[in-house]
Amino acid sequence: MKTKLFFLALACLMFGAVSCNKQDSSQKTFGLIIGTNSAYWDKVRLGAMEEGRNLGYNVVVYNYPSDLAYDEIAAYIRSLNDYKGLVGVAGLANEETLDAAYGSLRDDISIVVAEGVFVEDGAVSKRYRGTVALDYDDYATAFTNKIPESKLVVISYDKGANAEIAAVIKKNKGADNVVVCPVGDQRDVPAILGEALEKHPETEAVIFCSSNFVSDSNIGLCGTCMVYSSDLNAAVAPAIRDGRISLNISIDNYEFGANMVRALADVEAHKDSKSIVKYDIPFLFTDKQNIDSQDRKRLYE
Repeated sequence: MKTKLFFLALACLMFGAVSCNKQDSSQKTFGLIIGTNSAYWDKVRLGAMEEGRNLGYNVVVYNYPSDLAYDEIAAYIRSLNDYKGLVGVAGLANEETLDAAYGSLRDDISIVVAEGVFVEDGAVSKRYRGTVALDYDDYATAFTNKIPESKLVVISYDKGANAEIAAVIKKNKGADNVVVCPVGDQRDVPAILGEALEKHPETEAVIFCSSNFVSDSNIGLCGTCMVYSSDLNAAVAPAIRDGRISLNISIDNYEFGANMVRALADVEAHKDSKSIVKYDIPFLFTDKQNIDSQDRKRLYE
């Protein structure tokens, strides 16, 4: 027990981004390696630690110091080999340095891949036991099914998940009905949105694919158009509550964290099984009718 507590204290001092449940020598431990210490990932952390308490596991959560600090993140992952009692790790494994670090973990440490993305033919691909992932096609299709037939302007980032969502919206609603406006920098949104609405006066609705695009001024630019958004947080909640945003779709990042722990617990309960455990990253819809429900409030308070 002293060794375990010493390592835990050392890890917290070394990396400065480790959240630890109260340790119990009779409990097994899961390690989670997640994104930067932001509002989004904070909800993931809270969901994971709460579910750890519910299921009787210690949970140690490490936040990336920055998005590209792969060497530092990999060093932390490798250090988990010295953590006695650690039986499983869940984390992002979509980069070669991280892949190699996960591959160096003891054979008795199970790996669950957050977001379901890993290096093709890498170390993780040969030994992972579970995934927690979001199907962006399902996410975007569910969103478009909630939006009435109309002429749409979609503001999205020019790459990544945002671009995937915008492409599905355009496919589902029809190219003639959708104008996608890619954005490289959120500061460019007012100019890009204003130009799109001027060029397409028939526009009936605007979709902001990121909460980073939502502001009072940007909503004001939409005029009489219906406004829809993706991502639920403190910046977006007031506009949903007063009806300026008609509908929001968001990953339930609290349940995302909880499902990482559930996946690890499932793997631990079936150590001898060769099957891959699969959990979804759930999503939910929010409007002014349910914005103050408990499962929404925990995402933005």
